[in-house]
Amino acid sequence: MTAAVDQTTLALRLDGDRPAAVSLTFENASSEVVVAGERKRATHYNFYLGNDAGKWQSNVPAYAAVAYRGLYDGIDVRLHEPAGQLEYELRLAPGADLDQFVIRADGVSGLRIENDGSLVLETPNGSLRQSAPTTWEELPDGRKHFLESGFRKIDGQRYGFAVAQRDHTLPLVIDPGLVWSTFLGGSGADFLGPAVVARDGTGDVFVGGTMASPDFPSFSDPSFAPGTQVPAFVARLDSTGSALRYATFIGSWHAQIVHRGLAVDPAGNAVLVGQTYATDFPITAGAFSRVGGNKDAFVVRLNPSGGLIFSTVLGGSGEDDSSAVAYDPAGNVIVGGTTASSDFPTTPTAFDPTYNTPNAPADGGAHGDMFVVRLTPDGSALTYGTFIGGPQADVLEDLVVDSNGFVTAIARLKLDGAGAADLKYATLIGGASQDNLWKAAIDPLNPELVTFAGRSWSNNYPVTAGVVRPTNPPFSTLFPDVEAGIITRFRFPAAGGGSLVWSTYHHGDRITGLTVNAAGEPIVVGPSAPWDMVTTRGAYDRTADGSGAPGAGFISRLSADATQYLYQSFFGGSGGIADNFQTVPQVAYVTGNTVIVSGQTTSNDFPITATAVDPTSSNAIGGGASNEGFVTKITLDADASGDLSASRRGVRISSLGAFRFPQGLHPPSRRDTRD
Repeated sequence: MTAAVDQTTLALRLDGDRPAAVSLTFENASSEVVVAGERKRATHYNFYLGNDAGKWQSNVPAYAAVAYRGLYDGIDVRLHEPAGQLEYELRLAPGADLDQFVIRADGVSGLRIENDGSLVLETPNGSLRQSAPTTWEELPDGRKHFLESGFRKIDGQRYGFAVAQRDHTLPLVIDPGLVWSTFLGGSGADFLGPAVVARDGTGDVFVGGTMASPDFPSFSDPSFAPGTQVPAFVARLDSTGSALRYATFIGSWHAQIVHRGLAVDPAGNAVLVGQTYATDFPITAGAFSRVGGNKDAFVVRLNPSGGLIFSTVLGGSGEDDSSAVAYDPAGNVIVGGTTASSDFPTTPTAFDPTYNTPNAPADGGAHGDMFVVRLTPDGSALTYGTFIGGPQADVLEDLVVDSNGFVTAIARLKLDGAGAADLKYATLIGGASQDNLWKAAIDPLNPELVTFAGRSWSNNYPVTAGVVRPTNPPFSTLFPDVEAGIITRFRFPAAGGGSLVWSTYHHGDRITGLTVNAAGEPIVVGPSAPWDMVTTRGAYDRTADGSGAPGAGFISRLSADATQYLYQSFFGGSGGIADNFQTVPQVAYVTGNTVIVSGQTTSNDFPITATAVDPTSSNAIGGGASNEGFVTKITLDADASGDLSASRRGVRISSLGAFRFPQGLHPPSRRDTRD
């Protein structure tokens, strides 16, 4: 598709078997509208066409976005192209009349509003779909008041927007990037940890955690004993966050713990891992099972509707805990974790089948090795099992498996059963104090690049030149160690050793969630950032907890070379983000710059959208009643409104991808008067 922009019309040419021309015209727009290019790119163009030198053009700038300033009285519109999809956004000043905004669609054979609220324009070459808007008012204290909104069909060619119960004294934001957000929990202390996005084309979201609420959504058990029973769960939400497709509860008496271990295969089969304290944990017939003590690792695999494929425990005579899981290319289940059991199940030809006995306590010895195991898809056999570690305590927090079957968690393994040759790369990395790498993520388009994130108390953690935060300054000479987030990227070729690509501190206190988008840009989240952390223009929430208080959750999108923050925002409510296990919030990649953020909160005013599957919290005002799970889908598109202006002759955007409206809207900002 190609789009051409002029004063009041967006002209679209859809290529294909039956090329179509569609134009979207802003009816009755102001004759004084200014079309401005924003976010000037380094690229420029020169046009020497024909023999009329007066029509030649040189050094023509390129922009990443186009703004219609003053399109209507008090209404600006911005057009941009995140991740190859054309999108627009509306910003209304206080008092602006939304009924002014009318789009006339020419060249379409039909216009309809779907049940999910999306608007569909029918063309000879297929449908153009505009996703349902999300809308809020900005309150004077910085909080957001969500409103019900939707498309308004005027006739067969015209449409606008409708917003219910609007306060005309407040700025209005329509679809600023928060796609949907929901609580997930009940009256007890519920923990929601990992989230993953379906790979079957549905766009559904899978989340895992533990619950302690008799009124948890879809749960019903009169014999449930809150405070004693804490089952694990997997829940599947639809792509709009408005329906719970299934919730499956796993466990028994006593507690289960879930960290980051949740994965989904292309068919929609979910696998969850964690730790159980129960001696009667449910185990399916024929599953591989090794029970040793009262704290064992567990592995549970579910079919697309939440039914049990297999359930097993893994353990030995000591304490065992599984924290990470992934599928390998053959559909086997790769599980990683930590064990203090010398008799933990391993295979004879694995990299290290023998437990690493700790040194004497006087020499710093402590029990604990990392483990990596491979289970068959039906859970009936353990086909690979190895220890990784030394004579002190070693903890595996996360792992990833690439398309070639390499397993990476700093130590990089190929599970070939070739003994010591299975280890392809291993390194130590850190500074003078405690350093933790909690998360790992593979670049979705370049599996050689693996990124890690966590936190450091060291002021000399290894960093590279030119990164966004090269130092971690001490708080004072008396307290030189300061907690800071860290992000480090390695390159692991298919053959040979690895190399450090870049490494940086982050301005947040710690990073608990990490993903990488299709542009190779790391996206990180964490539970705590200082109140004066720099946010980017158009960020979802530029104020910590809405009041300037410390301890707010944050989300950041960095450039692929880690030299700048492309998007950085606070998020949460007045109670803050809960981080009981230093594992939440977590983040999962959807597409473009859209991600899922999951975790737990003590805020009853956490931002929730109108059609959420679980719209209310049991937390008291200001937080503190219990932990409530949350799942949020958000788009992290930067807002550079007012950066630069284009000439009034117009701007052309070409070679665009799928057409999607609207998305990535941002709060109103001061208009830049430069021209």
